[in-house]
Amino acid sequence: MKSCGIVAEYNPFHNGHQYQLKEAKEKSQADVMIAVMSGSFLQRGEPAIVDKWRRAAYALNNGADIVIELPVTASVQPADLFGEKAVQLLDVMGVSSLSFGTDETTNFPYERFAERYFNAIYNEYYADIFDDKRQSYPQQMMQLQQILFPTYDWSKSQPNHQLALSYAKANHQLTCPKKLVPIHRIGSHHHDGEISHQHFASGTALRKGLKLEKPRDVMPFIPNSVWEDLQHGPYHEWTLLWPYLKYRIETSTHEELRRIYQMVEGLEYKFKQEVSAAMGFDDFIQRIKSKRYTYTRLQRLCVYVLLNITKEEIEKNNTHPYIRLLGMTEKGRLYLKEQKKEITLPIITNVTKREGMLLATEIKASRIYQLGLNRTESLDFYQHPRLIEGK
Repeated sequence: MKSCGIVAEYNPFHNGHQYQLKEAKEKSQADVMIAVMSGSFLQRGEPAIVDKWRRAAYALNNGADIVIELPVTASVQPADLFGEKAVQLLDVMGVSSLSFGTDETTNFPYERFAERYFNAIYNEYYADIFDDKRQSYPQQMMQLQQILFPTYDWSKSQPNHQLALSYAKANHQLTCPKKLVPIHRIGSHHHDGEISHQHFASGTALRKGLKLEKPRDVMPFIPNSVWEDLQHGPYHEWTLLWPYLKYRIETSTHEELRRIYQMVEGLEYKFKQEVSAAMGFDDFIQRIKSKRYTYTRLQRLCVYVLLNITKEEIEKNNTHPYIRLLGMTEKGRLYLKEQKKEITLPIITNVTKREGMLLATEIKASRIYQLGLNRTESLDFYQHPRLIEGK
């Protein structure tokens, strides 16, 4: 069976995601669609609006055949690391093609870009770009991209395009690179806060509508099968986790904060200095934000602090020792049975004592995610992979 992979967050799952799965399957001529999906916390450093099990079920009912989890140590990362780890998991799953949405034209030379990029980063000629501490990493990357492709208008580049470039770079490093299948995004851009299209809206606009309890604004842009469950909430956001984050910062010493992954250049002092006066999470981020550190970079750092993820923990989880299955359709189950000898990592379905040790960081992330919703149970122990019959 031929499979096509997609990297996703489905926060929440909407018509655009359904369209992407359908188009990707047709263009790749795949029998099976495999999504690697972020779990409790997302790439931009925020909790998912609803839990990973519900989001996996949404995808399986609307075009995906297998959903596996992208571990939190990979999901809460800058675009390049996020893309690299996700593509590596899809490679283990045996996909023959890799599809992604993009706000740009689908004829952008992704493979050529990746080749030029890797030639450049190993060339001392470009070293000054990355040595410039006055610029954030995204600004450094934008400067390099403008040099590599000077005829392309990078000033109009959207977040989805930057993620697409990260997938192309990750794909280029595989022993056997996959066929790339870009799908043009229709309607709103990735972070558009308002709805401006009859059928497609951004996840940002939909989350805003859900939290403001405006179902009429949201319902037309979400598949019916998703809306039936999603409308009941509860909806997660950073505000619900702010008391726990504040407690972590207030009760940690500078030395303890310094051990946190990505806590660099004295940021621990800034965190301790501003946390007491901050009126809430958004106010706290504004107080510690600077030209050097973007809003998203600091949100990710707050997740690391909240979960007490240290540099050592990231290094320990640098390679994936397992595949975490969140759900599958009947067709997906057949694919896994067929590929059983080819998939080189163990597939975790139930959490026993041994699996609990492997999943320690994920279990911690799920438990703290649940605390924000005033729930104490760990979904990792009670939930089993969703099997969607008849698909």
